[in-house]
Amino acid sequence: MGSEEKDLKDIQKGGNGKRVGIIFGCVVAALAVIYVGLGVFFQSHFYFRSTVNGVNASAATLDTVKGRIRQQAADYRMTITEADGKSEVLSSQDVGMEVDVENGSIDRLLENQNGFLWGLHLFVPAEYVSEALVSVDNGAVASAVSKLDCVKSKSAIPTENATYQLKDGKFSVKEEVYGTEVDVKALNQNVAESMTSLQENLDLVESKSYVQPTVFADNKELGDLIDRLNEIVKIDFTYTIGSRNIELTAEEIAGWLQISDDLEIAFDEESMAEYIADLAKEVNTAGQQRTLMTQHGTQVTLGPGNYGWRVDKEGELAQLEEDLLAGEDVSRDLVYTTTAHSHDGNDYGNSYVEVDLTSQHLWLIIDGAVVMDTDMVSGDVAKNRLTPTGAFRITYCEKDAILRGENYRTPVKYWMPFAGDCGLHDATWRRAFGGDIYLHDGSHGCVNLPLSAAKTIFSYVETGFPVLVYGGLTTLPMTEEEAAAHIQATMDAINAIGDPNALTAESRDAIQNAVTMFYALPEEYRGGVANADVMHTAVELYRANFDASAFN
Repeated sequence: MGSEEKDLKDIQKGGNGKRVGIIFGCVVAALAVIYVGLGVFFQSHFYFRSTVNGVNASAATLDTVKGRIRQQAADYRMTITEADGKSEVLSSQDVGMEVDVENGSIDRLLENQNGFLWGLHLFVPAEYVSEALVSVDNGAVASAVSKLDCVKSKSAIPTENATYQLKDGKFSVKEEVYGTEVDVKALNQNVAESMTSLQENLDLVESKSYVQPTVFADNKELGDLIDRLNEIVKIDFTYTIGSRNIELTAEEIAGWLQISDDLEIAFDEESMAEYIADLAKEVNTAGQQRTLMTQHGTQVTLGPGNYGWRVDKEGELAQLEEDLLAGEDVSRDLVYTTTAHSHDGNDYGNSYVEVDLTSQHLWLIIDGAVVMDTDMVSGDVAKNRLTPTGAFRITYCEKDAILRGENYRTPVKYWMPFAGDCGLHDATWRRAFGGDIYLHDGSHGCVNLPLSAAKTIFSYVETGFPVLVYGGLTTLPMTEEEAAAHIQATMDAINAIGDPNALTAESRDAIQNAVTMFYALPEEYRGGVANADVMHTAVELYRANFDASAFN
């Protein structure tokens, strides 16, 4: 090819490039003119794909949008759709809707619109909302919502948080349940907001107008708690009660475990308390009768006293919960309010103080052997100051104590109470012990002992040591003539009380004297006291008005 021909082709190629450039420039210029023209257009028109309070405003003028809003508000109805597809309708009249298109709010929306950004909103719709444009009456909204069938429904499915479940002895996550129980507060707010923006539909599920779960299946704290529950179930827990071993099963432990609403380990305390109560029935001996082979070689039945095992049900429940939360193996006895020597055989064991009120004699038994015995003096039968019988425990031991009563203040070297104010103590003022002294010159209820005997007992016993008391007379033996005289003396003592409705604190001595006289009578003669009801009334009124524990 010659050089002239090549030059010609280059000139033609250059001419084509210039034409393309010119065309491209013209297109760009035209597009720019169009873009600028539309930018000017959108200074007085809303963007493409724009809405004002839910009303179509695409490329519309201010007046057009106002007219559309007026028209849509006039005919406005919103459909509320439930989870099962059922629907209900609320109208603008139901909620007291008001529309004010001339308050300048729409104008300001358009004034604030930058027309030259119209291209952006070809892809991103402009959704304008003016709270000043459409308003509803909150009270009317609440009233209208309260009348909706979905709110009044009695068959709504409750919403449930994710929680735990127990199956085959293992805990796992139970997923949350989205129910159909309406959250009225949320629905009121959603209705107001939707109707303010003139939305045509409100879906209760999508708007979260139902009560929502607050704990979900993927909650880490819930998962960690379930792991802990599964560890607790593996604990080896054994109650060691004397020679008995009672093991808690994994099923029993699992049945007590719970997780609270605030994600804490909790317990079914009612079931636990029932379990402990059943154990207590098997273990408790306090308040029960028991037998004693006496030093006379005869067997007696001891009445209930304060001695014996008594499970502390509240204390045991607290300890059981603490042990389970600790997550470590356990082997222990129950928690008690009072204890005894043994869970096997006689609970008082083979070391105790034996008191026979009939023979007015006492023995100190240590490890099955008598280490000391002595005569004694018990409570005065004639004055109804009887020493209580039964199985008791030493409450405490005190040296150089002072015993106080209404009319006495007595120092003793060795004081060992076992039943309230009744106890074992030395009585150095007595010259004799034993016999029938207790019938007319007995104690206020205590067991009076020689000093040396009291000292020996004091050296062996401690708090909780058993004191077993039996026998004795509860009333004085009387002939019919003696009983008749005692009946008359008792009636005179009751008359000395006066009107039971006019008692004072000082009436106590008179009432106590009458009570003592009455109960010193053998039971077969007490019916002869014609005015006994006056005494009983006086006792009740004095207890009610002055001292509830009087005359016990």
